[in-house]
Amino acid sequence: MLNLGMRDKVLASPYIWYCSECFLCEKNCPQKVKFSVVWDILKRIATKEGYSLPLSINEDLCSGCGICVASCPFEALELRKHNDKYTVYLKIESCRGCGVCSAACPTGAIAMSLFDSKHILQTIEAALA
Repeated sequence: MLNLGMRDKVLASPYIWYCSECFLCEKNCPQKVKFSVVWDILKRIATKEGYSLPLSINEDLCSGCGICVASCPFEALELRKHNDKYTVYLKIESCRGCGVCSAACPTGAIAMSLFDSKHILQTIEAALA
């Protein structure tokens, strides 16, 4: 799709962040395409070229408590010491944009960037219909 003139649409899409690496698509692909590798490459390109990440971290609000790190099911966050203060850091290649960290953060330092609450509720309602 990148080579077919859809580069911006692909790299701006929130869906490149959603692969949970269950590998079901790879197991069933007759061409043996390694889709998880494709998604990781797309995420790196999108990040390098300045497209939105699935979340943003406000270091001023981050208390360094680590609750988000412990709650992330994909181990996409880690605490790092910066200017004598621990703050959370996003490991881009591991993030799936699920929002668990944002919901768990007691200070509101983590904000989801790609979806707002209205879009998430619409997606849930459509799945339940």
